[in-house]
Amino acid sequence: MGELLSDDGAALAFMGVEYVNFLDYCRQEIQAALDTLPPEYASLLRLHHLEGRTLEESASLCGFSSKQAASEAKFRALNRLEHGKHRRELRECLVAFEDFRAYQEAAKRDTWAKTGLSRTEASALVTS
Repeated sequence: MGELLSDDGAALAFMGVEYVNFLDYCRQEIQAALDTLPPEYASLLRLHHLEGRTLEESASLCGFSSKQAASEAKFRALNRLEHGKHRRELRECLVAFEDFRAYQEAAKRDTWAKTGLSRTEASALVTS
């Protein structure tokens, strides 16, 4: 839309509105996808990934007996999202953020599945 306007300020305003609308769309899709999960799985993902709490803290708040149980629940929940009915919409939202493709390529499935870390993150932790 912004390309059609000759006024750069007006074009920028339209791009801002489009971005806000897209963020709202992504929030709705994430919420809809989380609503397909069992409540304790959805809560665990919300606390850990959206609120930035540690897995241990999230586990205790969601009633998981151990970090291992929470880790397994997290893996199952993410797997359900990856293969669920909202997978295309979630991928659309993730791909729109430029760093996702690089992150996705850096993450090897076995490392990601076992630790939740990409190879890049794991390397950074080892060297620090």
